[in-house]
Amino acid sequence: MLFSIITVTRNGAKTLMRALDSVAQQTFQDYEHLVIDGCSTDGTVELLHRYALQHPRLRYISEPDRGVYDAINKGIHMAQGEIIALLHADDFYADAYVLQRYARAFEAHPVDAVYSDLVYVGNSPIFPEKPDIVIRYLPRRMRPALPYQSLGFSLTMPIGSGSRRKRHFIQGYPIIRNWVTHRLSQPDTSQLLRLLHRGWMPPHPTLLVKRDVLQRTQGYRTDKKISSDYEMILRLFLQERIRTCYLPVTTYCMTIGGLSNGSWKNILLKSREDLQIMKQYHFQHPLLSLAWKNISKIPQFFYR
Repeated sequence: MLFSIITVTRNGAKTLMRALDSVAQQTFQDYEHLVIDGCSTDGTVELLHRYALQHPRLRYISEPDRGVYDAINKGIHMAQGEIIALLHADDFYADAYVLQRYARAFEAHPVDAVYSDLVYVGNSPIFPEKPDIVIRYLPRRMRPALPYQSLGFSLTMPIGSGSRRKRHFIQGYPIIRNWVTHRLSQPDTSQLLRLLHRGWMPPHPTLLVKRDVLQRTQGYRTDKKISSDYEMILRLFLQERIRTCYLPVTTYCMTIGGLSNGSWKNILLKSREDLQIMKQYHFQHPLLSLAWKNISKIPQFFYR
């Protein structure tokens, strides 16, 4: 089972090495890493050239594109693997066992896609000397498919005026939001469809999909600036009716300040595009679904 991991970047040299290393450190080695660069001018191409000399599983191109989703489609077209994964240039995997967990899930279940949990982290590590430490918040009665290198740590830290609160970290980075996809167990198909129409979605970067399924969809739409990933999820679940499996483990670390949440302007644009997509898929109450989609994220800042 070959995984094709697609990373899209443009002038991302500051964080790209972290993403590259998190792939290279995976214990499951049956993968290819495809980096699609959009003509960077900050040394990204030179970095990729040096890295590829030591890591033959890395392939890259650098050429103009029509945005993030056009670049992703290029990666899907280049991919030779059976399973497609997306890893953004400023993000990283939670530990070295991520691909191994996914491989076991695909082998154990007759599914088209597997998804898991995600955490949002700060931009800078507070404890860079502890890169192998991982924190995981498990839904009750669930355990990870494989042991972590370490269960991680939390600290009670001063926050001013004599107050203190517990902070949680993953690989030394402070956790800002904890996106646990399902609190207990994966819903059945009918329950998933109801959740989708209420605005639910799995964390997109954790959704690994079989390549032939993605190819049937003809790729991501390029007419949306931010929400084509949401449209693809609805297309996969509602039109393709994919079979899925939920992996109750944090596998992905997303940096705060990305395309969808980097500014209020982007947040408003994403909401407008989400609403258009909900209407396209004939949601019965698209405004209510959009409201719930956003409100449901609030507990992620507090759930531990």
